[in-house]
Amino acid sequence: ENPIPYVKITANGRDETLLIDGAPATALTCWTLEPEGAITTDSKVYLKQMATAAAAEIARWLAQAAAPEPRTGFAAAGGGQVTKPLKPSDIAILVRTGDEAAVIRQALGALRINSVYLSDRDSVFQTQEAVDLLHWLKACAAPTEESLVRAALGTNTLAIPLEELARLQEDELDWETQVMRFVGYQRTWQRQGVLAMLRRLLHEQNLPARLLQRADGERILTNLLHLAEWLQQSATALDGEQALIRHLSTHLDCSGEEFIVRLESDAELVQVITIHKSKGLEYPLVLLPFICSWRPIDGRTRQVPTRLAAGEAGDAASPRALEVAGKDACQDAWDNADDERLSEDMRKLYVALTRARHAAWLGITPLCRQGKKPQLHQSALGHVLKGGQSFANAAEVWNALEQLKGDCEDIAIQPLPTTPAQPLATATDAVLEPACAPGHGRFEPWWIASYSALTVGAAQVAAEPAEQGSEPRASDTAEQETAQEESSVETVLTTAMPGIMSSTLTSERAHPGSGEGDGEGEDAGQTAPGSIHALPRGSRYGTFLHGLLEWAARLPLTQDPQGQPRRGFAAAAHVPALRQELLARRCQLRGLTDWITPLDQWLQQLLTTPWTLSELSPPQGPAPSLRLEDLAPSQVQVELEFWITSDGVKTSNLDRLVQAHCLPGAARPQLRPNQLDGLLKGFIDLVFEHQGRYYLLDWKSNWLGPEDSAYTDEAMRTAILAHRYDLQYALYLLALHRLLRARLPDYHIEQHLGGALYVFLRGHQAPTQGLFMAKPSRALIEGLDRLFNGRPLTTQPEVA
Repeated sequence: ENPIPYVKITANGRDETLLIDGAPATALTCWTLEPEGAITTDSKVYLKQMATAAAAEIARWLAQAAAPEPRTGFAAAGGGQVTKPLKPSDIAILVRTGDEAAVIRQALGALRINSVYLSDRDSVFQTQEAVDLLHWLKACAAPTEESLVRAALGTNTLAIPLEELARLQEDELDWETQVMRFVGYQRTWQRQGVLAMLRRLLHEQNLPARLLQRADGERILTNLLHLAEWLQQSATALDGEQALIRHLSTHLDCSGEEFIVRLESDAELVQVITIHKSKGLEYPLVLLPFICSWRPIDGRTRQVPTRLAAGEAGDAASPRALEVAGKDACQDAWDNADDERLSEDMRKLYVALTRARHAAWLGITPLCRQGKKPQLHQSALGHVLKGGQSFANAAEVWNALEQLKGDCEDIAIQPLPTTPAQPLATATDAVLEPACAPGHGRFEPWWIASYSALTVGAAQVAAEPAEQGSEPRASDTAEQETAQEESSVETVLTTAMPGIMSSTLTSERAHPGSGEGDGEGEDAGQTAPGSIHALPRGSRYGTFLHGLLEWAARLPLTQDPQGQPRRGFAAAAHVPALRQELLARRCQLRGLTDWITPLDQWLQQLLTTPWTLSELSPPQGPAPSLRLEDLAPSQVQVELEFWITSDGVKTSNLDRLVQAHCLPGAARPQLRPNQLDGLLKGFIDLVFEHQGRYYLLDWKSNWLGPEDSAYTDEAMRTAILAHRYDLQYALYLLALHRLLRARLPDYHIEQHLGGALYVFLRGHQAPTQGLFMAKPSRALIEGLDRLFNGRPLTTQPEVA
């Protein structure tokens, strides 16, 4: 009697049966070209062809499973009725490489079938989202840097339409809205952390909703959240926004287990996985659309065998020696290496064919990698079908499959599916019920306005030469970069004086409204130095002059050549070495080295020339006279920032009030119809106190003509009206009025509010000294105050 008897057994079978289109599925289905089919001559065509067919079949199955009476799914053993409809997660697609995974996922996405790649080993820092996130962080850390904000808005991940980006170039109001958004992101970052900031950015830019409409949107969103969490963790050990930006920048080429991209979802998705990683796993349905693909080792792929055969290779005992010897001298080595490759592919074929619980589908074609002759026999499946012998055409492949099938009913050979599939219906395709009526009242638009925003779109009334009256646009990108370079070497010179508010100046804030109506371009070439009238025109040169005067006002305590202590304007006027050193540095950065001496003379004259403010006389007393050098730092405030609440302020009412009290009866552009609800912000170039009265001063670098005689009262008045500087100084006077009312006891408008002084810098030697003066009336100030408080005016102003 046999001590180890053999007992015949039978498989227990499954408790369920897979039904496809209402019929039991065949265990193994081979999709291939019909016998008269053409030969596939390119591996890319093979991938696309098989991916399209596999995706179409999956879409058909899932559509049948989602029908009211599902015909595809699982039934009880021996039953013919689907009791458990097929789900996407029941389907696995096995591939060899990440490239194959990308092809099949693209085909699935085209039919709105969501999938997940379970073998992704890429670093999250090597994704486009990581690069785009770096741009976002830079813009959020410096929201007033125009170039950084534009780079952030132009990233692929935000995917803002090109026409919208183009509109931001033209519409200053829309651009300012975007900038203020990034200012808000910066505040959230500083107060709540980078994770809160990024979540706010995602939702305010409506990014999740827009991304989820894309086939790869869930993947992109997952990468962003992964990076955001990593940044939040890293921020605990870093100091400040710039440190975190540098930290992310250094990791963009990093890799490691902790940085591998996360799965975008654990929902019911079609699973795409490599054959290698599927070992030991089991899936209800398995598709092998690219089972015929292979990569030979033949010397052309640059893959060097790990072991070399002795013989023709001679002393070629290293990969480098093999490369030098060439393929002909080492053919045996290459052949041996390709045999090893084929052996490994055979093992993977076995793994792939044994992963299915119910059924598997194979994509087979007489694939040609090079030339026109099929080379399917070099693949693992081709080797199984014909023992390593080559196939002449598609008919031989079909015949080999028929021989393999024999009488087995569990193997089916079918032509490659070519019927186009309809995109899979999703939950969002369902008919929606009528929307509920909103239960809230009408929302009033809340926004932050400025003088610039109010004057955008105003029509030009006077036909003025394009080069006249042009004030620089302070957001000029080139000037921003130059100013940044200057600030790094002038820290000592720009230190705020005691008693003067220290503020971080930015190009947009520095001269709000200075660029309105700018009709001139940059001078094409270098202008020969001479008087200030010959200084090149354009935004960057105007901002340059503003910067010189701001530097002069902020100069710390120093000694003049006679040993006298000087500060502010006085130091700039009486310490030539300090002034000339700064001019030399700044002019060199702008290619204006020939202008150092003319600008030095201009600046010294401007600071020391007496001004008679005849139109700003107090109610009783002579007209004030002053020189900038006589103003002590305690008497001046550079770049005074203000914020004024706005409650239902209609620009039409504001315009009528200003026109009635500022240069009444003169023609000027009308303001664009709008309403201010929120805040009005701005920066005043200079506020100074003189003889107990307070004045605002605004530097204007407008070019009105080639000589001093062009700067007449009428010419300056025309420029004021053309660019609506009347509105600007009216709003600035309101801000100064409210500040003085809050700070000064027994404040009176007539006694303390001196007026507005606009200095046309190129006309300082004209008979008018380039000074435009405006003294506010009590009716104007009180009318503006009531208007911005949301109260009606006592009387409607009449425009003459």
